[in-house]
Amino acid sequence: MRGGLGYTDRWTLFELAGADSFTNAHTANTLTTAQVPAILANQVAVNTGINDTSTTGDMADWENIDPG
Repeated sequence: MRGGLGYTDRWTLFELAGADSFTNAHTANTLTTAQVPAILANQVAVNTGINDTSTTGDMADWENIDPG
């Protein structure tokens, strides 16, 4: 991944598929259904272009995954 001033609008949608249950543990600047109702509960949007500082290095993270 890259980061910097020229990479300001590089959003990626990540999805956890097929799990019966999970806990969202995404970092602070990600977008979930709480901020964007069109995003599903098992999805998260991350701006992968701005990831070069300690406050912008966001990631998708699901924990306690029950695969069913």
